[in-house]
Amino acid sequence: MSILAATLILLGGSSLDRTALKAVLQGGSPGFKRCYEAALQRDPPDLSGLARLTLTVAPSGQVSEVSVEFPLIAPDFTRCLRGVAMKLRFFKGPAEFKLIWPIVFSRN
Repeated sequence: MSILAATLILLGGSSLDRTALKAVLQGGSPGFKRCYEAALQRDPPDLSGLARLTLTVAPSGQVSEVSVEFPLIAPDFTRCLRGVAMKLRFFKGPAEFKLIWPIVFSRN
């Protein structure tokens, strides 16, 4: 099984430190991996593809909103991904920002 994070897409806040953002997101990788492993036990065996997580981060550094797009119908999996993303903590900043974090999930 592998999880490959693609390029971070930052919506607004272009002066933010992308390296620091990626470090926070990659810190969530074990949680995302647990979500995928659990989903493989109960969802279709061909469960793989690109998940697009869109996060809204408040000035406090807390994630205030998460949406997950995934090509297959796997509500427990996307709910788990959303839960992991909501627990991420970013650095405090002057304003709210949004980012998109594409992650490829595959069985190989």
